[in-house]
Amino acid sequence: MTPAMSVVLTKVAELNLKTEVRGKRALYIDGRPCQVIKSKWYENFRGCQAMTMYMPRGTFADFLLYVLDGQDTVYVVPRGKIAHDTSWAEPALEPYKEAWHLLKKTSPLLFKRKVKALSGQLQKIIAEATKHNLKYELIPNKRSSRHPNDYRTYRQRRIMINGKKCAIFTANMLPDASHPWSTAFFPAPKSDWAEFLLYILNDDVYVFPKGKFTHDSAMALRAVHIYDFKNSWCVLEGVDPTSSKLMREVKP
Repeated sequence: MTPAMSVVLTKVAELNLKTEVRGKRALYIDGRPCQVIKSKWYENFRGCQAMTMYMPRGTFADFLLYVLDGQDTVYVVPRGKIAHDTSWAEPALEPYKEAWHLLKKTSPLLFKRKVKALSGQLQKIIAEATKHNLKYELIPNKRSSRHPNDYRTYRQRRIMINGKKCAIFTANMLPDASHPWSTAFFPAPKSDWAEFLLYILNDDVYVFPKGKFTHDSAMALRAVHIYDFKNSWCVLEGVDPTSSKLMREVKP
């Protein structure tokens, strides 16, 4: 029995809920199919914690029980709330903390098995590339050919645009109280694959050439070396957005 399963069984015993264990991670709780998933906190940017949220590839569970590694806290999440591997910040997780009452819910929408071939971030980049008349090419995920139930048909964080290798990231705003002006956290790439870095921040995309970020950085959005790259898709065509001469040629 895994430590995470032991935590769940202890919790449901205290609540006098009927259980039927079906495997190392699978069980029925009061007749509801559940899967136990070990999780952990990590700091996605300074001062802000998020929890890893693995989405099972099998279709057994109506409820996903995320157990923090080394702790006895359980987050009870209906299957329909998860579409792919992700992470949630503490405020988003709070409604599901020890939310065993959700086991009584029966709305089909809460338990719908979501299968998304494209992540929200990838869909955003595709929409922007199409809007700017840029050709794009999705990159097949080798894993999907070995695992038929894997929703990730394509790489979710990589894409070819105008024949250029582009890596997709999410930038996050830092709390207003920590900086006197709008500041965002830009994570650095973990590999040298990409020629261009695409950072999604709210409705905007910051388009940077490779090498712009060699380490995780917090940057003021009004700084020229950041602001000029906001929605600057011309960078993919070799145009430097900080050059007024070249920009006049691109934007008459």
